[in-house]
Amino acid sequence: MKRRRAQYADSGVARDSARLQPGGRMEWLMGRLAGGPGCGATRSPKTNPLLAGGFRSGRGGGSLGTVREPKGASRGGSRRFGPFVSDLRYCKADVTIWDGKCGSGVFVVDAAGAPRSFRTGRTRTPVGAGRVKGIQFTVRFGLASGDPIAGHMQETNTMFKSLRAHIILAAMAAIVTIPLTVEPVEAQAGDRMRVVVPHMAPTDDTRARFGERVADRVRDRLDLDRHVAISQRDTDRAARDFDMRFNDLDCLFARQLAPQIGAGIVMCGEYHAEGDQIRVETTFWTVPQGESLSLEPFLIAENQETEAAERIVEGFQILADQIALLGWCADEARSSNWTQAQDYCSRALAAVPDARAPRFNLGRAELELGNYAESLEHFQVILEEDPGDDDALEYAGYSAAQIGESELAREYYTRFLEINPDNVNVRIRVAFDLATAGDPRGAMDLLEEGLEQEPDHVGLLEQYGSNAFRAARQLQDMQPAAQDADATLDPEVAELFREAARALIRVVEIEGDEANPTFVVNAVRAHLQLGEYDEALRIAQIGTETFPGNAAVWSEQATAANRADNTALAVSSLEAALEINPELPNARTRMGTYYLEAGQVDDAVSALRAAADAGEREPDALARIVLGRAWNDHLQPEQDIPEGIRLLEQAKQFSVSSELMEELNFFHGYGLFKRGEQVEAPETVESARQALPIFRAAKEQLQAARGHGERNPNLNLGQFLENADIFIERQERIIERGGNRR
Repeated sequence: MKRRRAQYADSGVARDSARLQPGGRMEWLMGRLAGGPGCGATRSPKTNPLLAGGFRSGRGGGSLGTVREPKGASRGGSRRFGPFVSDLRYCKADVTIWDGKCGSGVFVVDAAGAPRSFRTGRTRTPVGAGRVKGIQFTVRFGLASGDPIAGHMQETNTMFKSLRAHIILAAMAAIVTIPLTVEPVEAQAGDRMRVVVPHMAPTDDTRARFGERVADRVRDRLDLDRHVAISQRDTDRAARDFDMRFNDLDCLFARQLAPQIGAGIVMCGEYHAEGDQIRVETTFWTVPQGESLSLEPFLIAENQETEAAERIVEGFQILADQIALLGWCADEARSSNWTQAQDYCSRALAAVPDARAPRFNLGRAELELGNYAESLEHFQVILEEDPGDDDALEYAGYSAAQIGESELAREYYTRFLEINPDNVNVRIRVAFDLATAGDPRGAMDLLEEGLEQEPDHVGLLEQYGSNAFRAARQLQDMQPAAQDADATLDPEVAELFREAARALIRVVEIEGDEANPTFVVNAVRAHLQLGEYDEALRIAQIGTETFPGNAAVWSEQATAANRADNTALAVSSLEAALEINPELPNARTRMGTYYLEAGQVDDAVSALRAAADAGEREPDALARIVLGRAWNDHLQPEQDIPEGIRLLEQAKQFSVSSELMEELNFFHGYGLFKRGEQVEAPETVESARQALPIFRAAKEQLQAARGHGERNPNLNLGQFLENADIFIERQERIIERGGNRR
């Protein structure tokens, strides 16, 4: 279904009273889901003072509610606090509950049966066709530690049996006046966990008195070593702080009240007539984990309230160890004690295999301990039950990425972002996780979707450009090295470099000098990789204009200018960089190489000597730069040999080691010998007179290279010396014959 964004239209209700109120009927929702042609908002008449974003079963169905703060607290004259639901929006078959007043987040009702999650911003969730027949929903609280703790509640009646409405509640400290804090469950009532026991509820016409008496007797008897029931009087006092009374508490309201009064467990019971007996069903809910542990249903006579209570307390004692494990698991996870959490949550999951919270917390513990494969398995189990659990999707994506399952990680992250499509920060974080795990292409795909909606979003552009550059280098490293220096860049790599440069320089255009100068550096390097030297120089000059005090940008401009054969600009750029940062690595060395490439030997040697004085590199390394230029450009190709000899003479001016001096002597002698051959070629007296001192000098240099020859016998230094003697003798004979003719 094509995505559309639900538009908010203020219904005219005052801010403090703008609430989607609970207690109303569900027929209106059924009618709206039928696919009406228009859009609008609906409110129901009653108030739920405890539940924000939850359903309450009532005559004909359920609805949403608000939260009220304790007496004595206030916010702008209102005693309400928390994330308020403002409107239920529908548009044809689309239903979204969202917060238009406080900006806390989105509450999504999905009648198609697929789970949905909380996210910030205005959004909607598609609702599938079909009749609406029941209610099942999830309430989640985001604690200060950021760990989601899920609670599950299911209520049914004859009219609503199959609707799964998932409501996600983010209780964000930034927008609540009184924070929803939860006391550690094992530190209550003198180290005893407190238990809320509301009246048990009949599901048929059985008299309510039975359930009230059973609950009373449970409260009287539930006074154990580790657990104690809260009295009806104390519960009633707490409920009054929320404009309620004890008799108003059903299971759902009791579970919402429990964390406000430091209770760790809520007992919920239902019963109905079965023949001449009563069938009793009891479930204990942990707070705040939201896990349910049920007793085996039993049949009992209607006048046996005491026996029923005793059976419930006995059953609870059997469940106590499981409840304790669930609490310890949650406590350790909430405290980020991951080793302990791994232990307790493993034991809790073994005791309650179908529980979400211990499995989720165990998955987190395995992830934090670096056991990513095990972590992924746990989150996959959760996602089998709830494919739209965005917390599990995010952690599953991260775990998959860490073990190299890039395709699986992309799948989970894509599904996660389908639930959070407009949350740019989430998209950037997810892309960062993928890139960190070695999948920059996957990160680019996620970021590109965001850029389609916001093409000039700086955060998206930054990440997209950086990942494109990283992906290009990664792909380039995977390809075999080209033998030809002028080989064409692979088209895919080239496109990635272009994408990187485009995105990064766009950030600089938008942000100016507030951008990261590194973006200019990488954009220049991208064009250098493409062989587009003039474009690289153009971008570099934009960079130096935007960041005139950044040495790295000037340094990169020097590289671009040198590639564009602009030696003067390359050198002046390095000089500017050195003024900003005299310790800029290898700046003087690079300046020397630029001069060498331009044939300015004297300037090159001066720069390289300055590099030696500055300690940039050892004299041997700098002398080898000159030696390399002499050999590669002159001696080996036998082009302008005198220039090669001059370079070697300059190289020998450095304070080099004795071993390198002997090597320089060898190449110097070799160069002189080759030059002598060129000079003596006419074989005239004049050419012999010119060549003779050259061959003698060559022999002298070769003799001074004996150590290098001994270390490198393949050079056959002895043969060079013999040849030198031959050519010396030959020149002497030519000169002698010429003299005799006179």
